[in-house]
Amino acid sequence: EGTQTIKRLIDDFLESKGTVGGMIQMFLGDSKSLVGRVQKEINKFIHAPGTMVLLTNLLSNEWQKVKTLD
Repeated sequence: EGTQTIKRLIDDFLESKGTVGGMIQMFLGDSKSLVGRVQKEINKFIHAPGTMVLLTNLLSNEWQKVKTLD
């Protein structure tokens, strides 16, 4: 399921880029070949130490905004 989602996201992204996306797709081949590489990079990002800090700051800032709406 995750692999299919990543493939769909890649396809949608390349399609949204028009001619440039088509050229990239021709150069790299089918998006199936990219899925494994993208999946590895997503995994690296999720497990990177800075990701927790980034998400904590983002959620904290958004929570502060929500609290001021009252």
